[in-house]
Formats: sequence, C-alpha cells, structure tokens
Amino acid sequence: MLEPLASDRHTPRATQSVLGRKLIESQLDVMSAWGAQRLLLLADPQMNAVHEVVESARRMGMEAIMVADAHAMCAQVTSADELAVVADCLLPDASVALAILEHGAGVAVLPVDPAMALGFERIDARWAWAGLLVVAGALCEKLRQLPADCDVGSSLLRIALMNGVAMRSLPVDLLENDGWMLVLDTIEVQVLEQGRLSRQLREAGAGTPGPRLAQLALHGLGNRLLATKGAAVRLLWVAVLLLVLAPLLAWLEWGALAMVLLGSSFLLGQMAALLHEAVMQGRLVRPRPPVKPAPALAALDAGVLASAGFMMASNAPFALNWFVAFVMVAVVRIAQRHVAAAWLRRWLADRLVLTLILAAGALVGAPVFATAAVPVLILLFWLGADYRRSGSAPGDAPDNNGAGDSAQD
Repeated sequence: MLEPLASDRHTPRATQSVLGRKLIESQLDVMSAWGAQRLLLLADPQMNAVHEVVESARRMGMEAIMVADAHAMCAQVTSADELAVVADCLLPDASVALAILEHGAGVAVLPVDPAMALGFERIDARWAWAGLLVVAGALCEKLRQLPADCDVGSSLLRIALMNGVAMRSLPVDLLENDGWMLVLDTIEVQVLEQGRLSRQLREAGAGTPGPRLAQLALHGLGNRLLATKGAAVRLLWVAVLLLVLAPLLAWLEWGALAMVLLGSSFLLGQMAALLHEAVMQGRLVRPRPPVKPAPALAALDAGVLASAGFMMASNAPFALNWFVAFVMVAVVRIAQRHVAAAWLRRWLADRLVLTLILAAGALVGAPVFATAAVPVLILLFWLGADYRRSGSAPGDAPDNNGAGDSAQD
C-alpha cells in the first residue's frame, strides 16, 4: 500500500533511501527470505518510482501485481494462501521480522505509549500495531464486505483481531535503538541514519588518534555518506589511490607528503569499515566487507616500507635504507601480533601515529633517525610492558621450581 510522502505527493514513502537502500528493498529482503511468491501493490500507477518497486520485486523472484483497490486484491488471494501485510514506511529489524513471519498468523504489536509517539497505529489501551501482520487468505474475503476504497492495512488488522489472530509483542528496546521504526519522511531518514552511525561509533570505541579522527570525520560527513550508495567502496578506492601515490612521491623526495598520504589512506580505510558496519545494522544478509582488514593492513604496510625506503635514499646507502625500513615494519607487525599489553597493541595498530612520526622525521631532515627510532621505541615499550606485567625483572628465577613459565610466556 504505497502512500506518498507528505512533502512530495508524487513520490512513495517506500522508495526513500535509508542507509543507501530503498525502504522497499529492505522489506523485500525479509519477504524473500520468508518465501513470499507474490507482491500485491495497492498504488497509483502514475506515482513516481512505482515501476522501480515492481522491478525490485521481480529481481528477487517475486511476481509483482498492481491492484486498484481492496476488492481487486481479494481476487488475487485464495483461501490456501497466507498473506503478510507490511506498512509501506516500516524499516524493521530483519531477523525479528522474519521470526514473526515464520510463526504464522499473527499481529506484531508494541507497547502503546512509546509506539504511538513514533507514529504507530493504536489497537487498544495496551498495544499499537507494529506495522506487520500475517493472516490466512480466507480472512481476506471479509474485505469484500467493506467499501472498495477502504484502508486495506487497517481493515485487515481489525479483521485479524476480531477473528482471534494472536498478537505477538516485540521488545520495546527495538524502538530505543531505532531497530524498528516508521520512516514517514526525510527528517526521519536523517535521524535514523545519524542514530545508527552514532551507535556504531560508540560500539567501535576509539583510544588512539587514528580511529578517533576517523570517527570525528564520520560525525561530520555521516549523513551525506550514508545517503550515497556504495560510499564505503568509494572511500576505499580513494584510499588505494593515495596508497599507490605515496611511494612515487617518496621517490621524488617528497617523503613527508608521502607519509601524510599513507596516514590519510589509513583514515579512509577506518572510515569505510565503520560506515560498512553502520549500513549493515539490522540486515538479514550481511554482505562481506569490501576489503578484509588483514590484507588491507598488509598493503598499507607495504606502502610504508616502500615510501620509507625511498624517503631515506639521499641520507643513507641504498642497502641500509631498505634494511632499516624492513626492520621497522617487521617489528611493528610482530609486536602488534604478539605483545601482551592491550593498550600497546591498540597504539601499534594505529598506522596514523606511525606515518606522522615518519613525516616529522622527513620534515626535520632526519628520516633515517625517525625510521630507526620506531622499532627501538616499540621494543623498549614492549619490554617495559612485559616487565610490569610479570612483576619481576627479566632473568629473575621463577618461583615453584619454574612453575608458571608458560603463563608468563
């Protein structure tokens, strides 16, 4: 039942883009997983984007049929059918919605006070309709007793309740976390997207400069990026471009700029990962991230190695350049994997810190010193962290005739 936007009477609410996808596409994902075979659309065929909805359904393997009114819809439903009714502007948590559908005939409901404040339809003193119900096809015949232009959703809701169809209550925390909501207009879209992104950023946490700066950038650009389909992939392509350019600039003796580009590439990769997770919240099928973290970090470290080697070309013999650069990258990667202190692992994983140290060394004319100092500092912190953790100086004899060596290791 496609209703138009309040701000644009020619555009269906269901075609609003939320988190880079149309509302109807999110709903069809759930219906397809449930096994729906047909989509019955009550809509004005002249309305913008209606045919896009029909094509989306067909791409998912459903037959899409336009119907003019309630009586025309009854002609498409047999007593052997099961009919799911979904509010056109509902953005559900996909797994919760699928569980409701798989229970069979039932009306999804929410506590009335918080639900009505968010636009859900009241049923009685306790409950509001959550925008989703399933009824036996035989009950649809009762629509013939009503005017053809009746509100099909509300009418089927009343018919279901009067015939004893069970109410299935949803947890109220879905409303608190924007996991189940009516997206009535573009204002709700912006609120939803910002809420999803903020929650993702809180869950990710940020204790070092790189992730914190990536989160600040997403706070500023979040709505624009979330409204752009494939924004995470585009960010990654820019990150790859900067990664490729950096060694070339280092070879041209622009070492500081090369390291800044590598740091920016790291930030863009962090932003893309956070954006992908925010977009995937609540989806039934979560596509794989556009790039896996381990290969991405390995590629970035290869760029750091190449850029550091070229950066030191005029300050040290050729073989020494690459040996120092290799040792630096190797120590960073080994320590990041094996150091026991969690705080030190977080700092080692932050390639923005590494690239800024190297950029500073290039700016003051001491690239070799900066590159060589990095592994020395890491080893000193690593030894200090292990010493603090063990509570004894390295080489001290263990108690209990060596018992507990494996735990210390």
